[in-house]
Amino acid sequence: MQPRAMVDQQRGTPARPGETSASVPGERGGASQGPVPWPARWGDELTGRKGVIREVEGPVRRIRGVRLGEFHFLRAAEEEYADAAFLARAIDAARTPGADPTGFRFRPEGPGSFVFLPDPAFEGPDAKPVPRRADDPAELFKFISGRVLTSWRNTPGVEIQRTWVALADPIGRDEPIGTIVLLPGLFGTPEPMIDRFERSLRRRGWAVVRLLAPPSRFTQRLRVEVDPSDGFGAEGQMIADELTGRAAEVAYAADAALAHARTLRPALADRPVVLLGMSGGAIASPTAFAWAEGNYDAAVLIAGGTDFLRINAESNYAPWVEAIELVPPGAADDPLGDDKREQSARADRSLWSPGLGDAYLERAHLDGHHLAPRLAGVPTLLIHATADRAVPAPRGDDLWRRAGEPERWEVPVGHEVLFLMLPGMADRVHKWLDANVIDPGVPEPGE
Repeated sequence: MQPRAMVDQQRGTPARPGETSASVPGERGGASQGPVPWPARWGDELTGRKGVIREVEGPVRRIRGVRLGEFHFLRAAEEEYADAAFLARAIDAARTPGADPTGFRFRPEGPGSFVFLPDPAFEGPDAKPVPRRADDPAELFKFISGRVLTSWRNTPGVEIQRTWVALADPIGRDEPIGTIVLLPGLFGTPEPMIDRFERSLRRRGWAVVRLLAPPSRFTQRLRVEVDPSDGFGAEGQMIADELTGRAAEVAYAADAALAHARTLRPALADRPVVLLGMSGGAIASPTAFAWAEGNYDAAVLIAGGTDFLRINAESNYAPWVEAIELVPPGAADDPLGDDKREQSARADRSLWSPGLGDAYLERAHLDGHHLAPRLAGVPTLLIHATADRAVPAPRGDDLWRRAGEPERWEVPVGHEVLFLMLPGMADRVHKWLDANVIDPGVPEPGE
């Protein structure tokens, strides 16, 4: 018997102070350093998991990334219904045997989200099969989770979220030397540079579990009403819940993806694992590490930083990404037109203040500001652009200090140039991994 699904296609209401999502005490994250509150996900109290893995038909070229527009909600199509039902069935299976299926309402991703959709070029009755290339990832799947927003007549209203993942085997080697869990930047960019860097890792013998982009709602638009006269407590809590909830979803997806990869490739189970974050993925990496410290033997963070809110306020990408917008009281209900965009961007920056920043950090227990010290327990390498404006360089300096001042390579360039240089830095990264991670008893490729 199938779960009863109803789609909720209405626009989401603006976020106001006091509207927060449920959290539960963390059962993960290093008891020696104290528990932290990890956001709840639909059914996790029944399944013990934050979401489910669903296989995706490959190769990866069959799908393409799409960012939803400012006023666009994804119309629930067959794929969205199937993903929501897949998650619901996992929850039903964990209930008392014989219980009635769960009814639920669900909402697909909203404005600003980044999702992967079938490429029309490879769809339809006249479409030709998509041939696999020799270096294509071997497996493609997605992590699906849900956040309960409302309940009506015992029917939960669920906001689903998805993360697409590719598993790529080593090139020219039967047995992997270990696993790289790769967390890319916003929208999976810069894709060509990441592709080249990934291939170099695979040629060295690494299997790569790569999130194709951060979770779908990582850049979903949120307008937050900020009232400087009220002390920022409610605003700080609401922003902390939202931003660190997005980082937590990266952690949940990375953990589930690694577990699934080990199911598909049992040889990975006893080999080292490296957490490799880039840009937005590096910002979320301390959170991913803290959720599953036992997963990772080392970390490499490229162009990362601490303090999500301050990065959002100071980044030169903020007017382009527009993920979090700060507005005066009463303005969240006013739709923005193109003629107001520049004015809004100025207001957004003017409403950020040290007081709001302090209120956020006091409550943002899952921000790298608080969790970076946990990286001190494993070999860690930071690659830092000293002229970075996208993830402002001072935020990268703070990450380095809070992580215990691990090895850091400083490059006197900006954010974009650093990633253009990344393929050329591959050999140096490989040597660092060899020296800090690889078991000396495991022969190198070609030996």
